[in-house]
Amino acid sequence: MTDWQQMTNAAQTALTLSPDELRQYLADAALSPADVERLNTLMTRLRAPAGFMQTGASEAAPVLEAGDRLSVWRVDTLIGSGGMGQVYRATRADGVYEQIVALKVLHTDAQDRRERFAEERKRLAVLEHPGISRIIDGGVTDDGRAYLAMELVDGEPIDQFADAQSLSLQSKLRLFVDLCRIVHYAHGQLVLHRDLKAANVLVDQSGQVRLIDFGIASELGGEDDQGGPLTLAYAAPEQLLGEPLSVATDVHGLGMLLHLLVTGVLPARQPNGAVQPAAVAPADLQAILDRCLQFDRAARYASASMLADDVQDFLEHRPVSAREPSGLHKLGLFLRRNPLGSALSVALVAALTGGVVSSLRYANEARAEAARATEALTLLEFQYERTEANLKAQEAYSDVLQRAFGGDEDAERLTQLMKSRWQEAMDRRADDPLRAASLSYAIGRNFYFRGDTRQALEVFDPWMTERFGPQALIDNGEEVYALILEAGDREEEAEQLLRTLVDRYETRYPNDRANLFNYAFKLARITQAPEDISHAETLVLALIETDTDPFERLFHHNQLGFLRLAKDDREGAYDAFGVTVQIFEENPNLAAYGRDIARFNLAGQELSLKRDLDAAEVLADKILNEDVALKGESLQLGRALFLKSLIQSERGRHDAAASAIEQAVPLVERYSGTGTKLHVMGECIRALTAATADQPVVATEALAAAAALTDTLAEDDERRQYVLLTQALMERTLGESADDSSEMLTTTAMQESIRKSALQYYFFRLLEER
Repeated sequence: MTDWQQMTNAAQTALTLSPDELRQYLADAALSPADVERLNTLMTRLRAPAGFMQTGASEAAPVLEAGDRLSVWRVDTLIGSGGMGQVYRATRADGVYEQIVALKVLHTDAQDRRERFAEERKRLAVLEHPGISRIIDGGVTDDGRAYLAMELVDGEPIDQFADAQSLSLQSKLRLFVDLCRIVHYAHGQLVLHRDLKAANVLVDQSGQVRLIDFGIASELGGEDDQGGPLTLAYAAPEQLLGEPLSVATDVHGLGMLLHLLVTGVLPARQPNGAVQPAAVAPADLQAILDRCLQFDRAARYASASMLADDVQDFLEHRPVSAREPSGLHKLGLFLRRNPLGSALSVALVAALTGGVVSSLRYANEARAEAARATEALTLLEFQYERTEANLKAQEAYSDVLQRAFGGDEDAERLTQLMKSRWQEAMDRRADDPLRAASLSYAIGRNFYFRGDTRQALEVFDPWMTERFGPQALIDNGEEVYALILEAGDREEEAEQLLRTLVDRYETRYPNDRANLFNYAFKLARITQAPEDISHAETLVLALIETDTDPFERLFHHNQLGFLRLAKDDREGAYDAFGVTVQIFEENPNLAAYGRDIARFNLAGQELSLKRDLDAAEVLADKILNEDVALKGESLQLGRALFLKSLIQSERGRHDAAASAIEQAVPLVERYSGTGTKLHVMGECIRALTAATADQPVVATEALAAAAALTDTLAEDDERRQYVLLTQALMERTLGESADDSSEMLTTTAMQESIRKSALQYYFFRLLEER
């Protein structure tokens, strides 16, 4: 059996030898007679006119001199040479108009060559595409040699262009997608290229991909649609074997080019003639490469267009057909498409904080991260596409996770290890700022996804203060930092940064509507300004019109609900939240990705708008009995217990309400951070429920804890207002009302500010009763 790895090496060597040296080489190589015959056949094809139609430069002796004329064309300089002829830079010289072309001239007047050349001319004439150099003129010289005048492409081979411009992976892939579309167009005209390699793919001065050297192209299904000339390093297995060629052959060539662009080298040849792709990250890109470069042609992409679609989906963080995605992988891709929305604002739902969003994307955080490190890497894969620092960040974070996991689910151990590795990198940031910035981004973002705002701020604050590392990474860090600031109740800082991000996306990336909306939404949520709310609502309604994926539909309806709450459209919000729950019911496979939050949002409206305790309690029980069991302990469990406490209070079951809130407060403090709105509200509810349940000691302790959390805040801070309101309500409950606290209860502004959501509704109902 022929070892094609050995055979291709032998051919490469043989190409450099004289006839006498070649005979001696073959004798020394001890090849079988069959392999010697295969090598001779391969050598014949390698020495065939593979480069005739090329427009890139190469070394060759000129046949025509500068100034020689062919019809209306004056020869300038030699561009390249191949077995069939030569290519010159030529200028139109008849004075009709100025034009520069690539003039391709046969070496010989042999009839068979002229006939082949004429067929090639007809084949190329059907290719009218801006990515393919077009035929301008053709004819026969006075001495009987055929020639073609074609559009001259002034550009660099794609790999050299990428290196010279220091292109990011994403920019390289966008060029590659353009190339695939060009090749697919040629296939649609029944033309195979058969020699796709870097030298035949140029990038011109405008950044446009241009495919050249169709001189060895063949007609799909034609008589020459097999064997033929080839470039050894790029050849598909069927080309080495001299078998009939097909679209799959060009797909293999595209795969070789993709491998070169991604890794900088071509894949190694295997004994059976196949190639072995290198290991690349992420897994979706590996799957695309593997599919392109399959030995079995039937296992490759069926068309260049399908390959282009998969690479485009990879760029847009969508599942690719080359890989069967898991549910968590689909979620991770969605999060990367929507980095701000993915950050999931896990502050209290509008039902608890008067319009503060509880994002449906806060799903499967700590358990998924702790159980499967590779899935965590997928979920947390960095979105900053504009820099090669991405690879460094992945490498740094991978190093941390690889040291952390042995198969258990010890989230606390993971937390401590990540903080330790991060601190090590921070201590050495002067020597290696990229690693320190990468780990700050990855680990801080990880904490935020897990709902651990306090730890996220501890990581992001020093990085964002010093702003070290690549600018592209800093830019993307700002996007996550805005979310963390907002979740940590540092709203003034968050608002300033979010407004910067909205301006950035409207100016630089106006077509990235998903991210633009997510930042506009966050800004509206903080400012509550009518113009900001209106802007965000307009953006999300436009997204909803085109939503087809159920996850995106439920996310956008969830955000729409909160925007409508912000403008006091309670019925509109109720309808939007209802849609999210309905989508979850219709798609049970999405249950882990935020069904608890969707139910919670709707339950809040059942309680505060409809005042339907039964409907609210059904939803609360489903959260506690179904969703918490599915996801484990998290911030969502604390919220669900808040909701249960409110419902029990409304039913007059004060001991049960007090028990639920006692469980909830430590959870929200742990996962949202000490002194956040959610934590302060929890202490306030604990104080009120304890007072109502005739537990004055617990009530006093809880109120003191809430006051301690807000003592240093400004008087108009919302958290401070809740503490003052709680104090006034408790004084009434305990029969110790004072004039100043009574005045607090009748303040119109306070009553209006708390009327919109479930937690505030709890206070409002107490006001009405008193």
